[in-house]
Amino acid sequence: LIVTWNTDLTDDIHLQALVGQNLYSSDFNFDYAQADGVGDPTNPGAINNYAGRIANQGISSKRTMAYYTDLRFDYKNALFFNFTGRNEWSTTLPEANNSFFYPSLSVSAVLTELMPELQSDVISFMKVRANYAAVGKDAPIYGTNTGFVSAGYGDGWTNGVTFPFGGRIGYSLADNLAAPDLRPESTTSMEFGFDISLFDNRLSMDVTFYDQTGEDQIFSVPIATSTGYSSQLKNAGSISNSGIELVLSGTPIMTADFRWDVTVNFTKNTVEVVELAPGVDNIFLGGFIGSSVRAVKGLPYGSIFGFGWARDSATGRVLIDDDTTSDNFGYPILDETEKAFGSFNPDWLMGIRNSFTWKGLTLSAQLDIRQGGVMWNGTRGALYFFGTHKETEDRTGTKVFDGVKASNGADNDIAAPYGESWLSLGNGNGFFGSNTEDFIEDASWVRLRELTLSYVIPASMMEATPFSGLTVSFTGRNLWLSTGYKGVDPETSLLGASSGQGLDYFNMPSTKSYVFSFSLNF
Repeated sequence: LIVTWNTDLTDDIHLQALVGQNLYSSDFNFDYAQADGVGDPTNPGAINNYAGRIANQGISSKRTMAYYTDLRFDYKNALFFNFTGRNEWSTTLPEANNSFFYPSLSVSAVLTELMPELQSDVISFMKVRANYAAVGKDAPIYGTNTGFVSAGYGDGWTNGVTFPFGGRIGYSLADNLAAPDLRPESTTSMEFGFDISLFDNRLSMDVTFYDQTGEDQIFSVPIATSTGYSSQLKNAGSISNSGIELVLSGTPIMTADFRWDVTVNFTKNTVEVVELAPGVDNIFLGGFIGSSVRAVKGLPYGSIFGFGWARDSATGRVLIDDDTTSDNFGYPILDETEKAFGSFNPDWLMGIRNSFTWKGLTLSAQLDIRQGGVMWNGTRGALYFFGTHKETEDRTGTKVFDGVKASNGADNDIAAPYGESWLSLGNGNGFFGSNTEDFIEDASWVRLRELTLSYVIPASMMEATPFSGLTVSFTGRNLWLSTGYKGVDPETSLLGASSGQGLDYFNMPSTKSYVFSFSLNF
């Protein structure tokens, strides 16, 4: 339900008002069946022909209700004020905390309208803007309850027991403890920016500075298994984002038949974990034992943790085991304390798009650049372990590892065997629980994201057809990549679109694609 009102309060001030109410209902139902152990291979389509049959079904429901308003004032179409407010109720939150309000306020001024004397042959348009906004978010469905799941028990060595078993169904409590005190997430942001166009709009620049803080962020955190559960949803974190976004657009060349347009986007963002809930040292976001992505107070969100080399406190150089009685003699010493090796978050991102048009023929190219951030190349670590990586081909010689002797700090001069004893049985690989440090790599890259050639058929050729226009295009995506990363592509993600970024463990490589298309206008 939406009610709007538009009116002129004075000759110079216009008001646009809106109030509304929203009801949202979501019901998700699924039925699932699985069968294995076929009895008669000639009749694979009959479900009764399988020895092991498992059927499951489920439903999840969610309801939200909201009232909202949007008030917009403009003065001489040059000065703008905008206020919005929304109060929402959600069934995914406990009754005591299921209502949350979030407002926003923005103001902008077109300086070239307020002060016409600013306009000239150089300055075409100038605008400044500021914005404050708060955004609320409810909890995951059923996070405030502990539900029942199909029972299944295993010992790690056999297939265990899963239900239905022997024609009987069985359920057990889920591993997550109910969270009856959850509060909605809240994110507040401040933005300041300005837009300017020059030389009859041939050159324009948009700049935005922003600062954002997320409070009461909801995470699943581990709890003592003595409770009978392994995890619980909690309002466990506060995260800050701050940075700058810059868009620069221009038309360097424009003639009757030819036009060159270029757009450059630049983004620099810093994200940090400001606070974690009492008793929560870190939050596991994804990964494995020994190499994982976590949220830790005071560090960038999504820092990669793992085991690395012990280092000399004075010089920072790697300590080499020079104890002749040690099985690790001549090799670097693995630090028993996990440490952070950086995060996947880039230092900055840039996109450059060029478009060249000549008499209906257009060639456009999108070049993307990512600078900074690190990635764990677990694929390379595993291949080291199995001895199948190209860098492990020379495994019959010796190697003097760079570092200092642990006993006296002198430069290392011990030649240690460099082969299976180190790469597979020692800490020379990045397999689970072993050395992470040597398999942390720079995730920077430059790639040709898209290349498109299109042609607009002249209108004169369309006169005998029922169409007013026809455009044909051929597009190639992800055509070229330049990176120092030794894996398939540092843009791939083991865990998909999750918070656990920066992990490569036999990731699927990115793909090139080619698309031919045409667009008809009637």
